[in-house]
Amino acid sequence: MPRTLALVLVPLAFALMFTSSLAAGLDAPATASDEPVDALDLSALRGKVVVIEVMETWCGVCRNAIPTLNRWHQRYADQGLYVVVASPETAEILRRYRDGNNLVTHVAVDVDAAVARRFEVNAYPTFVVLDREGEPRGRFRGAGDSLAKVEAAFADLLGASPTVPDGIRF
Repeated sequence: MPRTLALVLVPLAFALMFTSSLAAGLDAPATASDEPVDALDLSALRGKVVVIEVMETWCGVCRNAIPTLNRWHQRYADQGLYVVVASPETAEILRRYRDGNNLVTHVAVDVDAAVARRFEVNAYPTFVVLDREGEPRGRFRGAGDSLAKVEAAFADLLGASPTVPDGIRF
């Protein structure tokens, strides 16, 4: 019984410490959730450093990246970062996904998968980093270690230092 209890309590304690350490000292994230879900227009984003997560709502790995996307939006939006989740699914599906998963970043429809084709996306999630002129500066497949590489790529373009809360690697 004590071993079983430990197997339950230790992961729970770690989860509580992790989430509270991420939340400590952070304001509530600015949200883009009041925005409509429209077609992604990359030309309208010139002048910003852009991170696009090309994904679909059925993708569990994509869903697991949401806390990191929210953190990027919260910490770097004021420095000129525009984080957007793009999917070829309908605006209504994406709106429900955004609202149901507490996604605070921008969400857009990738009409006819044009963005996915342009950046040769063949796996979900794929992250694309664009510089302020709209030129691609990196494409990263999957999550896990890729998220730290994405952050390093856009932080360099912003002239910022990537942050890793409490030494946790993604």
